[in-house]
Amino acid sequence: MKGSYILVICLHENIIIQIGSLDKILFSKGYYLYIGSALGNSGSSTLRNRVKRHSLSSMNKKTHWHIDYLLNNSFSNIFPLYLIPTDQNYECKIVNELITISDG
Repeated sequence: MKGSYILVICLHENIIIQIGSLDKILFSKGYYLYIGSALGNSGSSTLRNRVKRHSLSSMNKKTHWHIDYLLNNSFSNIFPLYLIPTDQNYECKIVNELITISDG
């Protein structure tokens, strides 16, 4: 299955994380949205496998994407997540729509 997805990440504490080669970043307690897409036909690039990978505990995966640094923290968890099955890449459209309706 191909498509886009939205992860709702709950961060239970304020934390400072070194994100790859970026500087240390303060993440305040609260909710964060991560929007991605997985448009492959097989392997790790399918929608199911991409979301499954994000959902694995940090002990079971290599840090690959910037979001992994946040998800590998014991104070974060994904709940809920939304799957949008489609052959089209709607990642940017979803982000722009969320920006339009947000308070920020």
